[in-house]
Order: sequence, then C-alpha cells, then structure tokens
Amino acid sequence: MARIIDDDVWCCIDCLMLVANDDDSGMDDATAENCRESIASIQGSLVCNDHDDDIEFSRQPCDVCGSHLAGSRHHLAILSA
Repeated sequence: MARIIDDDVWCCIDCLMLVANDDDSGMDDATAENCRESIASIQGSLVCNDHDDDIEFSRQPCDVCGSHLAGSRHHLAILSA
C-alpha cells in the first residue's frame, strides 16, 4: 500500500501540467526537459493534492524543478512506490 512520504510539495504550473496531464505543450524544450528530469529524480510518485489551497502568486522556487520564476504554486504530495 502506498503511503505519503511528503505532503508539503509546492510546484510551478509547468511541473503541475506534467504531473497531472503529461503535457509539455506550453513549454520550450529546455524547460520541459528540466521539469521531466526533476520529476523523474524524485523517489516516489508525485500526485496532485487538494487544489483549494494553491498559492495564487509566490516568489518561492518550485520544489520540484527549482524554477525561480514567480507565479502560482500548486500543492503536490509524494507517495511511496
């Protein structure tokens, strides 16, 4: 049975689109590659969490890819395999 490893992961919209929909159509190739590599390096499975607490605007870096671009941050959780 999967268990929650970390439920305090905040990601950028690019990482969210890859986790939720495997969609990189809104990204340039370098951004898509960075996000995909970052997601693949996480030990466990990233899943979307409750979206009622998403952050509209943040200057904090993305917890997944490390992007420092300001913007929305979305709540993810990491589950064990």
